[in-house]
Amino acid sequence: MNHQPFENWLLSEEILAPEDDQALAVHLETCEHCRELQAAWLGVADLFQEVPELEPAPGFVNRFQERLALEKQVEASARNRWQSMILLILIGNVIAGLVLLLATQFLSTYQSPLAWFLSGIYRLASIVAAVNAFQNIFFTLFRNITSVVPAGIWAVLAIGLVGSVATWVISMTSLSVLHRRT
Repeated sequence: MNHQPFENWLLSEEILAPEDDQALAVHLETCEHCRELQAAWLGVADLFQEVPELEPAPGFVNRFQERLALEKQVEASARNRWQSMILLILIGNVIAGLVLLLATQFLSTYQSPLAWFLSGIYRLASIVAAVNAFQNIFFTLFRNITSVVPAGIWAVLAIGLVGSVATWVISMTSLSVLHRRT
């Protein structure tokens, strides 16, 4: 026997037209299968009505909001990591390009690798000579100043330096405490 559209009408929650409702009633009088389906469906509907509505566990909303905030924070952190990585790669490429450009310009000024090597040795020797000269000037000046300037003035300068450092440390500490309060 064909049970359509009666099965659909039984399981539907829509209100039937009067002629469809009358056709369903006539069909239910003669069809055992559809009566069983109607009884089962009504039993399920009753079970839904009998089940108590559950309340969420205490603190559910707070836990949900905390978890959501944590997920957003993790997502933002991952996004920031990717952006930082991309930025570092771009900066690295720019630096590599500049180094390559400067290297080609530097190497093009020399006719041979020997000229480049000798130029590098000359520059290194010049740097060593300049550092040595600065060291000689500094130590000569330091020896002469210490013999000319009396020890009392050195003590006053040292105390002034210590006082300046102490004042700076105290003022930075005070400013950081004021910044935390606001």
